[in-house]
Amino acid sequence: MRHGQSYPTYNEGGPGRTKDEHVTSTELDVASLSDHVGVVARNWFVAVTALILGAGTALVLSLSQPTLYLAETVLAVSIPVSLQESMPLDRTEMTTQAKVVASDPVARRVIDELGLESSQRALLDNTEAEAETDSRVVRVSALQPTASGAAQVVNSFAQQYLQLRAESENEKQQLRIDVHTQQLADLAGEIELLRTLLTALRGQEAAETLRSVAVLESLQEQLAASMPVADTSSSSGGGEILRMATPPEAPTQPLPYRDSLLGAFVGLVLGILLCYPVDNRRRRRQRRRRLGGRAAGTRSSALTGTPGSGH
Repeated sequence: MRHGQSYPTYNEGGPGRTKDEHVTSTELDVASLSDHVGVVARNWFVAVTALILGAGTALVLSLSQPTLYLAETVLAVSIPVSLQESMPLDRTEMTTQAKVVASDPVARRVIDELGLESSQRALLDNTEAEAETDSRVVRVSALQPTASGAAQVVNSFAQQYLQLRAESENEKQQLRIDVHTQQLADLAGEIELLRTLLTALRGQEAAETLRSVAVLESLQEQLAASMPVADTSSSSGGGEILRMATPPEAPTQPLPYRDSLLGAFVGLVLGILLCYPVDNRRRRRQRRRRLGGRAAGTRSSALTGTPGSGH
């Protein structure tokens, strides 16, 4: 349809009977818009009623929700220094560490630390840990009935995760120390055995035994030099807390003002849509009344012999 193109209009008597005047497409658009406005204006009570019902329903549903506060803490995840060059922390590992933050072992520690009465499953259902893309940052959030409780729970999750990582790293380090210690003890036993045998040996056999003792002593020195040391300074374990959570000022639910506005908007849209069938029904009733009035006038004219108003 081109702007400004003329179209013939038809009388209500039926198709094919055009009026003398023509209207443009712009005038048709204005007329169509005026028709829609007229439908809503004639049935404004339907739109207003739907708006009020939508806002009221949304308000009731909003106020029926339990009050919950959302708190968030941010922590940076790291890996042991000995593995940083050989095994960088990739996206998969970050996702795994985020799952560890919100896991049963950590939740168990949080419950014990804070003396919570909720179960591990209920606590984890209201706790979420998400790894940021292309970074070592994990965001931990928790929903709780009180603002202070939300901050305490989410901070405890971060702290207990770091403590769990620290204990795990210390256990691995202690295991490496124990292995080195056992190897040194085995070498010392072999050296002592060879020195004992050396007293009974002479000539070539004694020289070869001395060379073996020297090799074992050199190996013993190398193992002693590479002995891992327990790192008691890494109490934070696998990272650090970048931002501690603070008690939120407002709850995350319910939000009656926002919910009422959304309910009012939805109700208004539905109310406007309902205006059309209501208007059609009203117009059909009016048409039937007009036709009934004409029929009654026709019958009255036939009885009195006077022309009816319906002709």
